[in-house]
Amino acid sequence: MQPVLAFDVYGTLIDTLGVTIELERRLSDASKAGEFAKRWREKQLEYSFRHGLMGAYVSFTECTREALVFTDRALQTGLSDNDHDHLMAVYAELPAFPDVVPALDQLRDAGIRCGGLLKGRFGGNGDIAVEAAIKLFDSLEVVLGQLDARERLVLQGL
Repeated sequence: MQPVLAFDVYGTLIDTLGVTIELERRLSDASKAGEFAKRWREKQLEYSFRHGLMGAYVSFTECTREALVFTDRALQTGLSDNDHDHLMAVYAELPAFPDVVPALDQLRDAGIRCGGLLKGRFGGNGDIAVEAAIKLFDSLEVVLGQLDARERLVLQGL
C-alpha cells in the first residue's frame, strides 16, 4: 500500500502571516502589522471552531472576514470597508511557505501521496481556503474539503 500524508493547508502549507507586508502598507501605524496579522489568524481559527461547535456553519471566508473586522476594532486601526475588501483579496492569494513545493515534490518522488485538508467548499464559490489549495494542486494529489454544513468530506483532484 502506498503511504499518504495529509497536511492542513492554512498555517502548514500556506503562510497566513504573508499578509503582514500589505498590512504595513494599509495601517496608519505600520508597527502594528505583525500583531494584527497574528491576532487576525487567531480569531479566524477561533471563529471557525466556534461556528463548527455551534453547528452554525459559515464559510472559511466569512470566518476570515469576521476575524478581520474584530481585529481592526480591537486594535483600533480604523481600516475602511475598502481596506477590508482589499485585505480579503490579499488573503486569498497568500503564498505557500518557501519550502512547501520542493518538500511536497520530494515526497511525491519518494512514492508518497500528498494531500491537503481545508475548511472550504468546492465548486468555484471563491472560498479563500479553496483558492489557496488550488495553487498547490500540482504538488498535492488529493485535497479534502467540505461538501455541506455537516462537514462531510469530498475528494477532489484524484
